[in-house]
Order: sequence, then structure tokens, then C-alpha cells
Amino acid sequence: MHFSPFALARPLFLAITGLTALAVAVGRATPDVSETRRFEPVRYHGINWFHFQKPSGSPLFLDANTGEVSHSALPETDRLEYLSCSPWRDADGQRQVVGLWDDATSLKEGGIGRGLGLARYTYPEGRVCDRIPLERVPVCAPCWYPGTASRLLFAAPDGILYRFSFEEGRKDKDPLRDDFRHPRPLKWRIDRPANGRFLIRDPFWSIDPALKGRLLVSMIFMEGAGVPPVNDEGTRLWWLELNPQRTEIIGAGRLPVTGPENRERWPVLARSPQGRLTLAYLVRQDGSVGWMLRLAELESTDDPMNPFRLRPIPLTQTEPGADGPPVFSTDGRWVNIIAKREGGPTWIEQFALDGDRSVSGQRPILSASVHTD
Repeated sequence: MHFSPFALARPLFLAITGLTALAVAVGRATPDVSETRRFEPVRYHGINWFHFQKPSGSPLFLDANTGEVSHSALPETDRLEYLSCSPWRDADGQRQVVGLWDDATSLKEGGIGRGLGLARYTYPEGRVCDRIPLERVPVCAPCWYPGTASRLLFAAPDGILYRFSFEEGRKDKDPLRDDFRHPRPLKWRIDRPANGRFLIRDPFWSIDPALKGRLLVSMIFMEGAGVPPVNDEGTRLWWLELNPQRTEIIGAGRLPVTGPENRERWPVLARSPQGRLTLAYLVRQDGSVGWMLRLAELESTDDPMNPFRLRPIPLTQTEPGADGPPVFSTDGRWVNIIAKREGGPTWIEQFALDGDRSVSGQRPILSASVHTD
């Protein structure tokens, strides 16, 4: 019997076409990351090891609801700083933790690290997802892009904000695909303040609708020939507005913070149970040895040049000594700070916010596992 090659080709073609269509259907039916990850307020926040005078480089985690501090389950072979926890969990109940990574294997032997970059882990499981050496690395904790992708925004030593993705974006859904494992700078479409003589630090990005997608940052303005001031002098809180693609800065301005202090850093926001938006940040005056906590109610306006209005919240802090970003509890009722005295102990201090927006009191929380005398 004679078989024509065309007779065999036709059913083979149909079979391949059918398999291709099936693959496309399965691919479209596969849930996107947004369907397998759910938003959830961050309860556990990474704390740099040096705040508690721990030389190992192993990070600590602060429970924002209780004020307790515990050691992490992350690999001891990694020296980690500036950790940031994802505002979502995956289908297995795991978050992701990202931070500045340095190979600590040789550090224990008195040498220097053999790698510097970004690392990503599951939390609380502690499984290593990525260790990516980079030339541009964070100088403070990164913030997460809105959504549920593993995409970050971080401030580098050159003072520029970079976006970086650990996951390859889908071509039909992700306009930011060029940042996959490669830092890409946020470009300025408007004129830069102070002719560009500034450094950006402490990015904070909230999905709260009152911010309308804007970022909060601190900006350090440089003197003369671009030399950064000593001890963060002149640091101010600013807002940045991005284009819809979140690749360019199209607006910027000062937050209307008032007070005698000449240093402002670490802005963070949270909603109270009463629905009010509270801003917490740290300030420092000339001659002071530490930072002080400040609180204000933040309201949005219809003025694009001055989109925010602040109302200070009364607060009594006995002495300066805070260090590092404030941390809100998941319900917005408490704000935590790292408190320390020069040459003395370090502890976590909590301030309670009443419904009338006044601070009702404070309580130091000591943890024997990390407290040092």
C-alpha cells in the first residue's frame, strides 16, 4: 500500500495545532501572581543587627503588634541589612523578605564579603530564593511596588531610586519588563530640585488611596560641589509623583512638616481603626545625640502642587534616642521605635494612639534575648 507523505502531514499538523491550542488555554487559565497572593498588613519587620550590637550580621525581626524582638530563621552564612517584608502572602502562607546581602562566610574569618547585592527569602520559612550580586545596592530598606509582584524600589549610594524585579513580567501585562534582575533608574521628567544636588533615601510607598500613588521619601541636599552634609543635616521629607507606568517622576514637593528640627527621616503611614491616616517620622536637632518621634494626621487636598495637609498629633517623648524607621502595628493603634542610649541599653518603645488622635502613653518593651547592658 502506498502512503502519501501529505496524508501523514495533515493529521500531524492537526495534532500539533491542537496541542498548541491546549497549551495556550492552560497558560491563560494559570493564575497570575495576583491571584495566588493576597494582601496582608506586615506584622514582622526586619531590624538591622547593629541596632542591638550583635556582631553576627544575622537580622532580627520586630513584632509590630507586641513589640517583641526575635531572631530570624534566615541563613547564618548571609550578612543581611535593610530587610523589607512583602505586604502580601502567597498560597502557602509565606511572605518574601528582601534586603542587602553580603556573603558572610569569609567575614567570620576576619575577611571581607565575597558578594554584595540583593537577596530574597521566604518568610517565616527562611528558604533562599535568590542571591543576585549587583553594582548598585540599597543604602536603606527598599519598598515594594504596588501589587503582588516581587518588584522593589530602592535608593542606591548615588542618590537615585532604582526599580528591580526578581520575577520576569508577562509581556502582555507588564510594561516594566526591563527591570528583570537589572536595576533601572526612575527618570525625572520634571526639573530636579536644587539642580540635582541631592540624595534620595527612605522610600515609602503606600497603596492607600489618599496618596494617589505618590511616594514618600527623605531627600538630603548636598552642599557646594555635591558633598553630602554631615549627620544628615538638611534632610527633608518629600513626596514624589510617578507617571502611570511608574517609570518616571512627574511631580515632587516638600511635605508640610513644621518644627525647629533641621533633619527629617523615615516617613511611614498607617490607617487607624477610626479611618484617619497617620504619618510617623523621626526628627533631629543640632547638638542632639538621637532622633525624636513625630506624628501627624495626613489629609489629601485637590491642589496638585500641595497635595497634602498635616495636623500635628501631640506626643511626649522623654528624651531623644530613636534610631531607624518607626513601625506601626497592623491595626494602626501602636507605633514602635527603636530606643537607645549612648553606651547603654537598646529597647523597643511603643506609643499608643487614642481615637481622638492624642498619644495616650508609652511603654518600653525589653526583650532579654536582645537587650544589652
